Amino acid sequence: MSRTKDKRQQTQIDRRRQQTRETLTLIAIITFLVVIVAAALIIPQIQRQNSARAQITTHGIAYTASNQNSLGDPNAPVKVVEYSDFQCIHCKTFALEEESALLQYVEEGKVYFTYMPVDMFGPISETVSEAAYCAADQGKFFEYRDVIFLNLDGNRSETYSAARLADYAEALGLERKSFESCLKNRTYDKKATQNFAEARSGGVEGTPAFIIGGKVVYKDQLLSTINQALLSVP
Repeated sequence: MSRTKDKRQQTQIDRRRQQTRETLTLIAIITFLVVIVAAALIIPQIQRQNSARAQITTHGIAYTASNQNSLGDPNAPVKVVEYSDFQCIHCKTFALEEESALLQYVEEGKVYFTYMPVDMFGPISETVSEAAYCAADQGKFFEYRDVIFLNLDGNRSETYSAARLADYAEALGLERKSFESCLKNRTYDKKATQNFAEARSGGVEGTPAFIIGGKVVYKDQLLSTINQALLSVP
């Protein structure tokens, strides 16, 4: 009787061991699949981010010595001023995908382009604008602007922390301590607020907006307005 009982116990033990092995095998398979799926999702994202960062450029245009947030010849016949917010998705789209058409006029000496960051979206926009002006002190306003837009992530505060903003500057080859000092000392405090007040007084109601010859235009009217302005140049 005891032998029969022992056999039953051994059978139960063997069965539990088999179930345990099967469970562990299933967990291993699931874990492997999760890793594969995660890699399939994350790796392309990293590649896209790296590819985007590789596209950061000075646009091949020399910065003016006196005004680092401007591009082109100050004596160009048409002056274009853009008002833009660093948290504005449409501003990002224009800067990274559509601005090249405008820059063609700049390269040809027809347009002098000035970029004015505003704080329409609040304090984060103000802080990031200050950071951009600090980058301008080291000659990389537009490169820094592009990095900010490439990393645009809603209003998540960690994306725009002082440390992260300094990381972006360092990644562009800026001297970190000088940049951090500029940002900490609020060297360009309220600059974006002043830009926004100026934009409002000029009739700007949203971003991105452009001023050409005292007239407010939006991106769908930009090139046609530039062409009209060029036709009136003697």
